[in-house]
Order: sequence, then structure tokens, then C-alpha cells
Amino acid sequence: MTISAWRKKLMLFFILFCPVSLSLAQESLCNSEYKGQVLDQARLSSILASHARLPLNLGGATLSHANLKNLQLNSINLCRTDISFSELQNSNLSYANLGHAFLQASNLSNGNLEHADLEQANLSNSQLHNASLKYANLKNANLGGADLEGADLSVANLEGANLTNAKLNGADLRFANLKNTDLSNANLQDANLEGAFLISANLDQAILKNTNLMDVDLKDAIYQPKLNNLPDLISFLSVKNLRYIYFQNVNNSRAALTELRNAYMILGMRAMEHYITSTIKYHEMISDWERGGWHSLESALGYVFFYVTCDYGADPIRPIKILLMSILFFSIPYRVALSKASKHAGIMSIWAPRRFYHWNKIKRVESLPFFFSKLLNNRFIGREQCGFEKQCRLLSLAIFFSLLSTFSIGWKEINVGNWISHLQAREYTLKGKGWVRAVAGFQSLLCAYLIVLWILCYFGRPFEW
Repeated sequence: MTISAWRKKLMLFFILFCPVSLSLAQESLCNSEYKGQVLDQARLSSILASHARLPLNLGGATLSHANLKNLQLNSINLCRTDISFSELQNSNLSYANLGHAFLQASNLSNGNLEHADLEQANLSNSQLHNASLKYANLKNANLGGADLEGADLSVANLEGANLTNAKLNGADLRFANLKNTDLSNANLQDANLEGAFLISANLDQAILKNTNLMDVDLKDAIYQPKLNNLPDLISFLSVKNLRYIYFQNVNNSRAALTELRNAYMILGMRAMEHYITSTIKYHEMISDWERGGWHSLESALGYVFFYVTCDYGADPIRPIKILLMSILFFSIPYRVALSKASKHAGIMSIWAPRRFYHWNKIKRVESLPFFFSKLLNNRFIGREQCGFEKQCRLLSLAIFFSLLSTFSIGWKEINVGNWISHLQAREYTLKGKGWVRAVAGFQSLLCAYLIVLWILCYFGRPFEW
């Protein structure tokens, strides 16, 4: 049998039997010799004394209402152990296995739980005041109503954990994994969540007063905190994926973001103000599309006229960028018109009727000559020029006509197209004929709209109502 065949068999063996072996190992840890036994204080003290230097396995035992204060219980196995209503203040439980343990209403204040495994543990209504839970595994743990004031949860794994009504004020949650965590009605006042992952987290009615949210990822998170409890506004500037938060309730989410926007408006931070407005309008657009009917039409029009063009005011320079790109884009059909000019379509040069024609005598034409208007094509360029120079001149002429069409619509004396025409060395104007005229008219309307939109977005607040 070849080496590759042996490798495939080994891989298949690990895939099939490793999960089973791991689950069996976990089950063996939870089935200690004390499983199902109720350990009173005297017997517990005897067991702890006899295992002072060995890793103790109490998996599955019942230790409720026990007094375990100030003990060195590091690396202890308490898997599926009932430690509810127990006293564990100042105890060292670092690297302990507390998976699926029952710790509800226990007192773990000032305890050391660093690197502890608390996966799916029940810590509801427990006291973890100033406890150290650095690098702890609290995946899918129940911490509902727990007191974690001042606790150190930095780099902890809290994915899928229940933290409803939890007290996390002043807690350190830097770089913690809070993906899919339920933080509804939690108190996060003065907490530090710098770099934390709040992807798909629930912040419904959470208190975020002065909370540090620097570099926090809010993708798909429900951001509906309690009003009048604004987070730290400077740190909030670096929040990631605010655009893609989940609007569980459109009115509540809009109220929270509107309050945030007004705060930035007072501070004069227009960029963040416009970004939050854009986020609100973006979700309203999606909501209208999902409602169907006339709302879908309104959503589609908003997408085309406001989202694509300026991102609902968040990118006020985008209309000018689109305008500049449109000058080059529309020059392509104009260049085609110069190559395939006909009596039905093309670009016409119309000379001024009272123009100078004898420059040395400064004499004007008093009557219309026979070449008053002329259709421009390849022959418009002199034969003496080489092919490359001719193509460059035709292309520059197409771009110039596109530029004139861009600014052909003006207001009284404010007409940029007329200003540009004064840059010409000769007194003539360029006009479109046939389909070229239709394309130039569409370009003029489009660019006029983009200019007006840029002025409104850059100098005003057209979407904040």
C-alpha cells in the first residue's frame, strides 16, 4: 500500500474517532469517584487536605453552600459540579475545569479564574466583582444577572454567552470575543471594550454610558442601547461595520442612532454625522424594499439617485468624482460620432456671425458666410498631420465637446459652459445633431443633478429630517 493511501486512512480514522474519544475523555473527567455525592464542609476539608499537592477531581459532586474562600484550587476539575450558593471569594481557580458547572448565586468576588474553562457553566446571579477572568472560556455560559463590576474579562471567550441584566460597569473586555452574546439590558457603563468582537451581539436596551468602543466590530449586532447613555464619542469614531448593524426594531434603532448623530452634530464632527445619517437611510431603504409595492419603487429610486451617487450624504465628494468620470465616459460616443459623421447625426461647429476674420485689419464679418456651420469629421483635421496626431486631435475634440455638454446648463450669469467656451482661440460653438444631441442633453441633465447634489451634501444636510 502506498504512503498516500496510509495517509488517507489515518485522516479518516482521526475524523471518525477523535470527536468520540474527546467526548469520552470529557465524560470521564465529569465522572469522578465523588459523582452524585453531597460533600459537607467537614468531608470537603478532608478531601482538600489529602489532595493538597495533586490535581483534584470532583467532577459531578454536589458542593452547594460550601465555604471555599481563600483556597488554592488551580487546575481543579469541577466539571458538572454543583457549587451553587457557595462562597469562593479570593480563591484561585486558574486553569480549573468548570465546564457545565452550576455556580448560580455563588460568590466569586476577587477570585482568580484566569484560563479557566467555564463553557456552558451556569453563573446566573453570581458575584464576580473584581474577579480575574482573563483568557477564560465562557462560551455559551449563563451569566444572566451576574455582578461583573470591575471584572477583568480581557481576551476572554464569551461567544454565545447570556449576559442579560449583567452588571459589567467598569469591566475590562478588551479584545474579548462577544460574538452572538446577549447583552440586552446589561450595564456596560465605563466598561472598556477596545478591540472586542460584538458580531451579531444583542445590545438591546444596554447601558453604554462612557463605554470605550474603540475598534469594536458591530457587524450584524443589534444596536439599540438605552437613550441618554451615550458611549465615549471619540472611541466610537473607530467602530467597524456600523453600516451593517441589524435593525431589530427600526424605530428604536433609528432613535439610538439619531441621538448619537445629534451628539456629533454638537461637536461639529460632520463626517461622522453624515455617516450615521447614511446608515439610517440605508436601513430604511432596505426596509422599504422588503415591504414591497410602492415602497419597493421608492427604495429603488433612493438607491439610484441618492445611495449610488452620494451614499445619502456620507460621501459628498462622490458626485464630483462621478461627474469627472462621466466626461471621459461620454467622450467615447462623441469620438465615434466624429469618425462616423453623417447628415443625420454628428457634431456641428457653428461660427459666430459677427466675428473677426482679418486679424491684421481687425475686421468683422457683417453677413453670414456659406461656412456658417460645419459638420466635423475625420477630414476636419488637416491631411498633413500623421495618423497618431490626427487621432489625438479627434480625441481631444471629443473630450472638449463632452466638457461643454457637462456644463451647458447654467443659471443666469453662472454658466460654466460659457466660461469654458471663452478659452477657445476662435469664435465658434459646438452643437450636437441627431442622437449626439440626445446624448449631450442627457449628459447635461445628469451633470447638473450631480452638481446640485454635491452642493447640498457638502454645504447642507439634505437627508437629516
